[in-house]
Amino acid sequence: MRVLFFAPAPSLRNPNMAPFILRRITELQKKGVYVEVLQFGNLRKRKLSFSGRKGISRIIENMILIPLHLVKKIFFPVFAFKMRYSRNGTSYIYYNQIDYKSLEDFYKWFMKKGFDLIHAHFIWYADILPELKEKFGIPYVVTAHGSDVHDTEKLESDVKEKYAEILNKASHTLFVSDYLRKTCVSFGFSGEHCSVVFNGFDPNLFFPSEKFGSGKFPVLGFVGHTIRVKRPEILADVLFSVKKRFPDAILCVVGFAENSKDDLTPVLKKRAEELGVADEIIFAGRVLPENIPGYMRTFDVLLFPSRMEGLGCVALEAQACGVGVVGSANGGIPEAVGENGAVVPESESFTEDFSAAVISYLENPIPKEIVAERAKNFTWESCVKKEMLIYEKVISHKCENSV
Repeated sequence: MRVLFFAPAPSLRNPNMAPFILRRITELQKKGVYVEVLQFGNLRKRKLSFSGRKGISRIIENMILIPLHLVKKIFFPVFAFKMRYSRNGTSYIYYNQIDYKSLEDFYKWFMKKGFDLIHAHFIWYADILPELKEKFGIPYVVTAHGSDVHDTEKLESDVKEKYAEILNKASHTLFVSDYLRKTCVSFGFSGEHCSVVFNGFDPNLFFPSEKFGSGKFPVLGFVGHTIRVKRPEILADVLFSVKKRFPDAILCVVGFAENSKDDLTPVLKKRAEELGVADEIIFAGRVLPENIPGYMRTFDVLLFPSRMEGLGCVALEAQACGVGVVGSANGGIPEAVGENGAVVPESESFTEDFSAAVISYLENPIPKEIVAERAKNFTWESCVKKEMLIYEKVISHKCENSV
């Protein structure tokens, strides 16, 4: 089986991009599936364009660009400059962009490469797939991950209609939570030919320790980007409230913000100073993915107060380490948490309610064995097995239709 991903993926330029795509590729390769990646679905009709410069610089530019364009057009109907990315035993070819002279030429390239289907991760990157399927019968699968769905209510009606068309014409649609499926139904998705498949975790990295928590004092943990959607600014208040019941409690914050303008760490630190709990907060900052489990295994409870999440894999990872979760009731978080913790609805008193839920969990923690047992159902291997069954069904249906 050969699959072309339209997706963000780790690359030489950005090795930390979308680790959940790398995990899928790793598991697919273990099962003998060949994968290549078109970054962000950058499939573009080739056009000859020039800058707005005038005079001699424009003439020189044209003298360079026109011959190059003609060479590409004549000798490379599809221009796909491939690169290879390798990490932790996984190696794959990716393209930053694929240029085509006509869709027919792309179809010939696709068939020559022997691909069986296209899997678009995020609805954004599937824009051209309905046309490819209609014209040439190329089957495609789409996975909605969350950020491509959360703000659909703010979109223009024609964009919603396009999204609905992409999902309705897909050979199969995957959602990482049922919340996302319901949201897509609300703007026009039929709800047919779809499945809910959680993102997974690596059991070789995330597993319980022999000792639960610190053993000396309650450790509250936060893992994620320190940006508004994750709501890290309330963590000092939560710790302050918890310390009234557990005076020795501390907080460990694992995470950072890609853009310093979005970083709420300074806000959190300032609030911690105001409340007098600054010395009880450990800021781990940017941590390599393989080192995160070591931090998680020191937690007594994971704090997950996000304003929105498609699913929230960090909850599954924490549970795999035997750590219960207190999260918000937003997006797919309740599905990820399940019965291994608590979720708190949005309200004007959210911070107080969230703090109370954390205290309640610390007073009556769920045994780590029970927490970890539930998580075993959501490994990357189980995730990819489900996706492969869908691939096989889609390819089989294509073969039946071509007879």
